[in-house]
Amino acid sequence: MTVEHTGECEVDVCSSCGGVFIEWFDGDPSQVAQSVRRGDGPSGKLGQLRCPVCQVALEETGYPEPDSEARVHRCGECAGTFVHANGVSALGRAGAPDRASEAPSLWAWLGQKLARLSR
Repeated sequence: MTVEHTGECEVDVCSSCGGVFIEWFDGDPSQVAQSVRRGDGPSGKLGQLRCPVCQVALEETGYPEPDSEARVHRCGECAGTFVHANGVSALGRAGAPDRASEAPSLWAWLGQKLARLSR
């Protein structure tokens, strides 16, 4: 994994497959993944993916809802999200969940502040 800076966050990009690992405080996975896209990754299914932070197995799910077409891999420990390089376009079509009417989450705000402090 290599670290890439995108606007206000840092994400990990897999040097072998081009996939992107986004921590929960980095922002919406559909927007962040598109901002670091590095071409089309390998086609086909990858082996068992492990979280680069927690080292636990990642679980495949839909985004933004579990039954959505766009597929991501999530960590049950740290809430990080891995997006395959060839899945970025589907993730972009899925878009962010509609949260325009919700106030910003205290946890999201705190996560952003902590991320900035750790730089």
